[in-house]
This record gives sequence, C-alpha cells and structure tokens, in this order.
Amino acid sequence: MPVLSERRLIPLILVVFAVLGSACQLNAGDGEEDADVAQAVEIEAYDFYFEETSFALETGADVTVDFTNAGESTHSFTVPDLDLEVEAQSAESTEVSFETPDEPGVVDFYCKFHPDDMNGTISFGGGDVPLEENVDDDDVDVEVDTEEE
Repeated sequence: MPVLSERRLIPLILVVFAVLGSACQLNAGDGEEDADVAQAVEIEAYDFYFEETSFALETGADVTVDFTNAGESTHSFTVPDLDLEVEAQSAESTEVSFETPDEPGVVDFYCKFHPDDMNGTISFGGGDVPLEENVDDDDVDVEVDTEEE
C-alpha cells in the first residue's frame, strides 16, 4: 500500500474538512439548512499530475477553487462544460469561484497543456451521468482571482 507523503496528505485532509464543514453548515437564525451552500476545494498541479483527481460538490453551491502550481511547467485547471479555465505558472497560486449547476451530474477537468496525463472529474449532487455539453451561461457564474506566492 503506497504511503502518502505529508505534503499530499495535508491538502487531502483540508478538502475533507471543507466538504464536511460545508455539508454541516446551518442557518443560525432558524436551524434550517442554509440554501446558499459554500464549498472550498484545493487542487495542486505537479509535473505531470493533479493532487485531487476527483471530488464531489453540492448542486447550486458557491465554490472556491484554490489552484496551486507546485510543478516546474505552466498548468491549467480547465473545465470545458462549465466554461471555466485558469492558468498558473510555476510556484503561482490562483483562485477561481463559480456556482455549480442545479442538476446532478459529472464533468471532466484537465490541464490544457498536458490533458493526457493531468485530468479528473467533478461530481455534482452525487450525480454519475455527464452534464449536458451546453450548460447555459446563466447557470454558471465564474470569478477569477490570481495571486502569486
């Protein structure tokens, strides 16, 4: 059984806590679940693989992806079905926010520079069927914030 290095284990633990935290989020006023689910995901790009290659998100959630390039080459986080793409140079970190579709499904993501080696999937609402190829632009809101470390 392969042993996870501390560098790989910490982001994995953070993702688990972020997903669990958002799943347990309550509206303090009335005890009901908050309608606006917020989720955070951390993805690291190395030469030539992603550290998290699959993750699950809620439908209709506001998601923030912290994309860090820990490799030597330029990498991207590209999700064509959501019309989403960010790039990061070596040792650069980029944050992108978007709203997930309202229907369950699965989309693929990849690095546009190394798509055969660097790819993964995102599941929405426990869906296991690919989303329609043409998601309306009104269904997905994307915000990009680039910052260098």
